[in-house]
Amino acid sequence: MKIVAIIPARGNSKSLRNKNMLKLNGKPLIYHTILSAKKSKNLDGYFVSSDNKNILKYCKSINCATINRPKNISGDKTPMLAVLQHADKYLRKNYNICVDVFLVLQPTSPFRNHIDIDNSIELFKKKKPDSLVSTMKVPHNFEPYSQYEQVNKFKVIDFMKSKQKITRKQDKVKTLARNGAIYITSRKNLKKYIFGGKTIHYPMKFYKSLDIDYLEDYIVAKKLFKLIKNEVI
Repeated sequence: MKIVAIIPARGNSKSLRNKNMLKLNGKPLIYHTILSAKKSKNLDGYFVSSDNKNILKYCKSINCATINRPKNISGDKTPMLAVLQHADKYLRKNYNICVDVFLVLQPTSPFRNHIDIDNSIELFKKKKPDSLVSTMKVPHNFEPYSQYEQVNKFKVIDFMKSKQKITRKQDKVKTLARNGAIYITSRKNLKKYIFGGKTIHYPMKFYKSLDIDYLEDYIVAKKLFKLIKNEVI
């Protein structure tokens, strides 16, 4: 079974400009995911998929293999499935690599490390599902029973629209959320989905689930890295 990680890193980001190359502890954000993939003992390879020349150049400078992604599948609305489908064809044509299992490791999850990668792969091998997603516990005040749908600037309505409003923490159903750090799927599923069918989850700590999408996330990540540097690396 050949297991390969794809690190998607397009150049144009609307939420936080050039976020994949923002510095975290003196290194570009993408470096931390590449390092985690490099340290993994269960990966047979890892590749950065990008449309950006600077990102591709940087990855090559640190001996990370790359996939030249065309602009037409590098927009902010491009589904990740299209990126994986392209990567599959590209690896076959340019590297003569036939992948059995794909991982998606987003650079915006810098606190996911090689231990998480290896543990999730081992879980996938053991349980033999169609797909795996990494998750985090949803804080009780963020759970569905605590959420509202915004109607306008000042008006909100109960998101769950439940007949019985549950307010006590101990009465709420415990929920999980995908944190975007790890996705695993077999190549045979790439015609349909990245995650779907029989799906299992790999639980991660709250701080490891930080996803850098906005400036506030980046500020928190820089502070957090200093506090937990040894555990992350």
